[in-house]
Amino acid sequence: MDQDERHRSHRNAEGDQQEGAAEILRDDVVDGSNDDEDQPKGSRKFHTHSVARPEKPDLDQYMGMSLLTLLPAHGPLPPEPSLAAALYWYSPPIITLLVAVGLAAWFLALRRIRREHPGNPVPRSRTVALVGAALLLLLALQSVIERYDTTLFSIHMVQHLLLLFPIPILLLRAAPVTLLLRLASPRWRARLLALLQSRAVGVISHPLVAWILLAFVMWATHLSPLFDAALENLKSLRDKIKPRG
Repeated sequence: MDQDERHRSHRNAEGDQQEGAAEILRDDVVDGSNDDEDQPKGSRKFHTHSVARPEKPDLDQYMGMSLLTLLPAHGPLPPEPSLAAALYWYSPPIITLLVAVGLAAWFLALRRIRREHPGNPVPRSRTVALVGAALLLLLALQSVIERYDTTLFSIHMVQHLLLLFPIPILLLRAAPVTLLLRLASPRWRARLLALLQSRAVGVISHPLVAWILLAFVMWATHLSPLFDAALENLKSLRDKIKPRG
């Protein structure tokens, strides 16, 4: 028993010595620069164990944003929020041009139907629904949401919700297929109806199949290497089209 107690006291003494040495080393690291300034030239101390302490991330620039909105998604933290960041618009605006062409085609179709069928025009609510879907699509894919979608988890989820819920619902309310059937000739109308009423379209459009496809797409694009590969390719594409100067 006496021998065991001596061993324990010896280990405790060694532990106290190591802690004291570590405390002295920390004091030397912190105060080393100040000591060097007070020493005359030629007699400065030489510290061999000066360890740089890692700097904590400065989150003061994100004042006004909660910590929840700062959760990273798949990229680095975005720049400081500002008016310029809020007015950001993706360039080149390919999606903007496609949406503009689609809206122009819609209004031209409305004009033709109004001229050919003045007693049965397209309800105005369908046009409002289509314009709303187009604006939300631009907001999700071209505005500041697009800039932060791969950096902030909160913005990433906002983009998901816009693309999954209000935009498809508004497109269904606009009923563009019905408008296309009204514009088509009898021959093309028969072909379109045969396609829409086919067994393949019926299976794909079944609610159960649609939910399974949605879950598969979410898994394939987020839980597989496909998403990281898409980010790398997008970054390379942006670097190529970024104006020089």
